[in-house]
Amino acid sequence: MIIRSAKVEDIPRIAYIHVKSWQTTYKGILPKEYLANLSEKNKEQEWQKLGLNYPNGQGITWVLEDEGEVFGFANAGPQRDPPIAGHGEVYCIYILKEFRRKGGGQLLIKEIVKYFKTKGYHSASALILKENPFTDFYKRIGAEATEERPFKLDGMDLIQILYLWKNIK
Repeated sequence: MIIRSAKVEDIPRIAYIHVKSWQTTYKGILPKEYLANLSEKNKEQEWQKLGLNYPNGQGITWVLEDEGEVFGFANAGPQRDPPIAGHGEVYCIYILKEFRRKGGGQLLIKEIVKYFKTKGYHSASALILKENPFTDFYKRIGAEATEERPFKLDGMDLIQILYLWKNIK
């Protein structure tokens, strides 16, 4: 299992993983129709438009690969909302269902923290859907649930939990 910076050629696979991860993780949580209508083509277009260095060229995307097969990815960069100097944000970590709980998520987090340190960040956060069945992952790697934030997704009222690593040094 290796981690490497994502390349433009990885975008179709990233889009596939993004959609499949949502469909497996949020099955029974988000409406069936919503999950069924997620489109790899649309997600690929989003990634092409946003770029692998989202947001604004300040972030970075990594992929997890085993024997040439990309099976997970993460995207991280500076804190977005609100922007906080010296604070990084894990925007997403997605791993295909059959590869979960094998250490890939922890490897991605270690890579993200290394990156954050090169940027001089001293703390980090991640916003996770409250009903996400993998919130225990964030707790196990030292993040603390600090607040709930309401948000809308395609007209659905949902809650995200802000997980915070106060000191990543």
